[in-house]
Amino acid sequence: MNTSLKFYPQSLKWILIFCICIFLASSFSIAVMKMLSLHRLVSGSDTILQGSVESIHCEWSLDKRLIFTVVSVQVQEVFKGEFNGNEAIIQIPGGTVEDLSLAVSDMPEFGTDETVLMFLNMIKNSANLKNSSTVAQGFLPSFEVFGRSQGKFKINFENMASRSGYTLLSKSGVQVESLPFHELKTRIQAILQQDSDEKKIGYEGRH
Repeated sequence: MNTSLKFYPQSLKWILIFCICIFLASSFSIAVMKMLSLHRLVSGSDTILQGSVESIHCEWSLDKRLIFTVVSVQVQEVFKGEFNGNEAIIQIPGGTVEDLSLAVSDMPEFGTDETVLMFLNMIKNSANLKNSSTVAQGFLPSFEVFGRSQGKFKINFENMASRSGYTLLSKSGVQVESLPFHELKTRIQAILQQDSDEKKIGYEGRH
């Protein structure tokens, strides 16, 4: 039996969309987020990289329960992680396929040719996309953005780093909206060095 959504009655489509949204609400937590410090973004991600967005498209997951936006990024610099390739695939829950759209709150948005710095975690089971055969076969590393929209900075032509598209659960603390890119890089490198020193001290203390 063909279960493609394009053959279902319009009313049933809306029921399916509602069910998908309920599923996402439980899978991706609440719509508003607690503010994450830069240190939390650095420590909570296994890969931090800078790159240029090459392409963006949307597709179904293999089980056709979710729609993903798939972003291809040409890697320019790696700050954390053992990433040796020149292309990374980012999977963002939500998107539009044919006449069906799925919206997920607080997810990062990307534009073609924009330069980005992202805090990422590798997806262990990346074979969940229907059409991206190179990803499904494990030829390209696939990532999710840690911290949702908080984990993605856009670098503009004035070399300023900014982030947007999220709602914070609390307004307490300092929310960095925009800062010079060289300052952001310096802060990230300082946190990485601090974490490395602490691990080294801890290791030496056990021996």
